[in-house]
Amino acid sequence: HGIPWYRLSEIRVTLAALVVRLNWNLKIHPPADFAYSDMGGYIDRANQMFTWPWAPKAYFTLFPYGTHAFIFLVKLVAGRDNKTALGVAFALLGTMAVAYTYATVERFTTRRWVWLLSGVLLIFYYPWISLSGYALSETPFAACVAIKADRGAHWHQCFHDRDVAPEGKNLTETNAILDKVVAKLKAKQAETADGDA
Repeated sequence: HGIPWYRLSEIRVTLAALVVRLNWNLKIHPPADFAYSDMGGYIDRANQMFTWPWAPKAYFTLFPYGTHAFIFLVKLVAGRDNKTALGVAFALLGTMAVAYTYATVERFTTRRWVWLLSGVLLIFYYPWISLSGYALSETPFAACVAIKADRGAHWHQCFHDRDVAPEGKNLTETNAILDKVVAKLKAKQAETADGDA
């Protein structure tokens, strides 16, 4: 049986995006080497959490727990000065944005050329590659938006028997309408070549 062919394209796009982002974050533009301005602020706030974990600070109103808490957790797990781990973590987040955006594309079209074009564009989309090389909130935000969009589309596409029939005036009438629609759908399904689908 193996992996369905459409899942293989998701795996290929995800792995290619990961290779590109790891190369960018570990060789070309490591996030820890560009820790100035906003990027330095996120890293400084993450380092402060080692001394004062989760302590409220007035200026955190402008910097709610998010990116610096993520960086803190990476440092906590991999070591406070582990620059490689920070690069890998942001590469993984960037890859997640690509993977889930690509999965969303696959949900909304069956045209393989659209999948191919979208996959290539997402793998090599320079703004997302570049941003993953900075300790900024844009990469985690893009990953979260992509995940939410894909999961939202998935949940929206979930089909329920109840959805095929309109409601009646009461439960008895509603159930009778549903029974008629289900019987009609079963008859149509039996007419197809693949009636057990």
